[in-house]
Amino acid sequence: MIQALLKGAENLSLYSQIVAGSKKVMTLQLRKLLGHQLTLTDWTNNSRKVIWAACVLAFFGSFRFGEILAKKTDKFNPMETLLWSDVNFTSEKSVITS
Repeated sequence: MIQALLKGAENLSLYSQIVAGSKKVMTLQLRKLLGHQLTLTDWTNNSRKVIWAACVLAFFGSFRFGEILAKKTDKFNPMETLLWSDVNFTSEKSVITS
């Protein structure tokens, strides 16, 4: 075990040349700006609602978009994609997924 840890520590030097990217954090303020930008698009109301719903669900559920959206328009994998049948509204203010 110790040998594996030492080997891993030696390999850290391989990553010294890689510039670490920074990920943007979605905040409530940024979500408000996104909502405003959605209203300025020429998309249909349904398209805007779907995008907004996905953003809100991802934000409050701490989901990645790949976990809640299908990879293709006409196909989905029910084992990978969140479906309405997976969502349970336990009260007006509580939702859980199964």
